[in-house]
Amino acid sequence: MNDPRALLASTGRAQSSPTPASFDDDDEDPRRMLIEIERSAPGSARDQIENNPRMLLAEIDRELSSSRRYASSSDHNLVELRRELIDSPKPSGNGESGTSARDVVVRVPDRENATSSPINERISSLPQQCVAHAIALILESADSKHALIERSAQDLDNIIQNVLNVEKGHRRAEERERLPCRLIISNVAAGAEEEDVLFFFRSYAHDIWSSRDLKFLKVRDPVKRTKMVQLDMWSRISAVRASCMHGSIFGLKLQIELAMATEK
Repeated sequence: MNDPRALLASTGRAQSSPTPASFDDDDEDPRRMLIEIERSAPGSARDQIENNPRMLLAEIDRELSSSRRYASSSDHNLVELRRELIDSPKPSGNGESGTSARDVVVRVPDRENATSSPINERISSLPQQCVAHAIALILESADSKHALIERSAQDLDNIIQNVLNVEKGHRRAEERERLPCRLIISNVAAGAEEEDVLFFFRSYAHDIWSSRDLKFLKVRDPVKRTKMVQLDMWSRISAVRASCMHGSIFGLKLQIELAMATEK
């Protein structure tokens, strides 16, 4: 019989009944033996802790510290948690522990499963659409800038061309105005310069606009290699009078004619 209380009751009944033997020895006293058995039992230490508040607090602190260490070491470790689930037995519905946790598949949600729904796919594709839209806007802006630069360059070319055309028109009009007052001087010595021609027409110095009105033409006599000079006078009358002059430069007699007369 392992129950201490039942053992104590049977011992009391044995002492009350008359027996030939007597228990005079203190070492063989059943009560003392029962006390020793209860003291040596596994639950006696727990009873002492529960009866002593200081020991109880120390035990609680020890359990809390051990639980903190366990939580910090294994609760956040998924591999350790999975291993414990596999190693721990799983009781069946009829109370038998024949089924283990190895038969249970632990599914951890991953990113692929988490984004498999249409809403999540739409959300995940939204940044890509934004990036594509931003790239399209950048390319469209670059194309628009390039087109704007091309249009600006074309407009500038058109403006320059228009200005040149206007300038050419003004020059043609000026040429038409100066043509009646223009002299063509030929047989000018090859070594003659601008000052030599102006000195020859010094009597008509007030009728010559400026030195830029005197121009050496590129045409030369093919045999004598003499030069030709174009001179614009201030008025038609001055040009007609100057065309009647006779003289020479460097020994070569000049031939002076009106430009309109040479064109005819």
